[in-house]
Amino acid sequence: MRQADISRPRALALLSLLSAALAASMGGCYSSWPPIETADPLGNVNWPQNRAVMARAAQWAISHHQPQGAVAFNLPEGMRRSRILEVVSAAGPQAVPLTPETATTATIYHIPRVWIRKDRAEVDVMVPKSDGYSMTTLRMRGGGSGWTIETARQWNTLTREVPPLYYLPATDEIAPRRAEQPAEEPPANDEPMGEQ
Repeated sequence: MRQADISRPRALALLSLLSAALAASMGGCYSSWPPIETADPLGNVNWPQNRAVMARAAQWAISHHQPQGAVAFNLPEGMRRSRILEVVSAAGPQAVPLTPETATTATIYHIPRVWIRKDRAEVDVMVPKSDGYSMTTLRMRGGGSGWTIETARQWNTLTREVPPLYYLPATDEIAPRRAEQPAEEPPANDEPMGEQ
């Protein structure tokens, strides 16, 4: 046999082993909110990575939009009281939890969607404007508590509905979720206004 014939099976075996190792390493942590019905059950809004990206998005929203006065953050339904307070505290001194009182005295910003895959995340942030709400999708990279915003894409139209208000729960107990509404198709004119 020639030397190339002996090396080829070994090379193929090594390539197969490397491919299997790569595939195994690609499984990993991910999270989505709202949850994807067929996804792994890690779609928990109380998961530490979700809280970290929501806090970073809230910081960005306050610094980018520079609201006058307090900002009450409407975070995803199902968050525990202690986790909401953690996100709001990390967002900065202007941030307050959403309560029936702050809903009437503070500007309300919404975080309706969180998507995390390994070291990448996307978070939608909705802020009020004169004729409704504007939505920005933040694309982040990082992990743990260190997330960096890579792009901020503002949309011409909302690609999702403004979520119902989820007030700060009285306790850390999680109430059962409301029945989900069927997802609607995004509007045809959902072209981004541009990256900032």
